[in-house]
Amino acid sequence: MAKGKSAVPALPDDEQFLEDAAKRINDRLRVTKENVIEIGRELMAVKERLGHGNFQPWIEAECGISQKTAERYMQVAHYFTTDAKIDFMTIIDVDMNTLYELAAPSTPEEVRSAVEDRLRTGDEVTAEEVRELKRKAKERAKAAEIDRQLQGLREELERLSLLDEVDTYKAAIMLVWNAMPRDVREWLMDTRPAEVS
Repeated sequence: MAKGKSAVPALPDDEQFLEDAAKRINDRLRVTKENVIEIGRELMAVKERLGHGNFQPWIEAECGISQKTAERYMQVAHYFTTDAKIDFMTIIDVDMNTLYELAAPSTPEEVRSAVEDRLRTGDEVTAEEVRELKRKAKERAKAAEIDRQLQGLREELERLSLLDEVDTYKAAIMLVWNAMPRDVREWLMDTRPAEVS
């Protein structure tokens, strides 16, 4: 929903109150995002200084936040410190869950670029949309890996000049199948077309 357009009907007397309240809340949310980035930077410095095994007990005792929350803050800080190709004002209206998804290490560069492009043009992007883009990117990466493996097999078969023999095809298919990572084989089994009766 666009900022400034209320989802609920308001009495004329309430319109100014609601507009003012929305402004105060959005100002605080902006400060919250700035604080998350600064807290993340502080946490990265503490983590580096404390060394292995000491960070989690420290954040729980001194800050009262979980390891996961600390990691998310650090990821957002790292993203805006090193990876982001957008400025802070571009993400001012983006909710925190979307920022966490965008900053997550599992987010491929192609997804970040696509989301940043949309944000630059003023589009709204939700965390769910980022997750869906990540899922599709993962599928494309798996398909590309399968294509790469199949191309390697074709080249090997051509090299051996055995393309005409059916048994060689079967053996080659089994060779590729067995060489694939288990999760790729499971993905292929899950996405194959239903058998015709």
